[in-house]
Parts: sequence; structure tokens; C-alpha cells
Amino acid sequence: MSKTQIKAYLEPELAEKIAAATERFRAAGRTVSRNDVINQLLQDGFRFWRQEADMATRVEGSVGKLANEIRKQRRVLDTILLSITDGNPDEYKAAIKEIYGDDDEP
Repeated sequence: MSKTQIKAYLEPELAEKIAAATERFRAAGRTVSRNDVINQLLQDGFRFWRQEADMATRVEGSVGKLANEIRKQRRVLDTILLSITDGNPDEYKAAIKEIYGDDDEP
């Protein structure tokens, strides 16, 4: 496997955490370099970002489906209310106000 050199400037706190993790691994008997720790952190970070992006995509899809269902139910409600009020706009508005109270009409 060929490797590519990357020069990175780390915040002092992050550099200390990497050094501490390296020392913990070594204290546990593992042969590990600082580069090994950094490589693993990068791999874990990219995996986490991918999982987060996948989750966001699923959530956005679910929200979109829910919004579509709400629109469908709203059209059904509008149709029912228009039938009940015989198309009278004032009675329709009164029915909407009764359903939603003082909230703005959705």
C-alpha cells in the first residue's frame, strides 16, 4: 500500500489528545505510531460523517413523506368542509377557525 504525505497543523489540544491516545495504546502493549492513531481518527471521522449524512437523508425523506400526507389530508378536509358548508366561504372560514382556533390558518 502506498502512502501519501499530508502536512497538517493541529490545535494544541488535539495534538495532546493524539499523543495521549498513542501513549495509552502503547501502555496497553500495542505497537502504534502517532500516524496510526491519526489515520484511524480520520477513517472513523469519515465513517461517522457518512452515517450522519445517510441519517439526514432518511430523515429528510421521512419529513417529505409526512408533509405530503399532511397536504393530502388537508385537501380531504377542505373538500369535506366545502361540502358541509355548501361552498359558502364565510361558513368555511368559520369551520376552519373552529378547527384551528385562533392559530393562523395552515
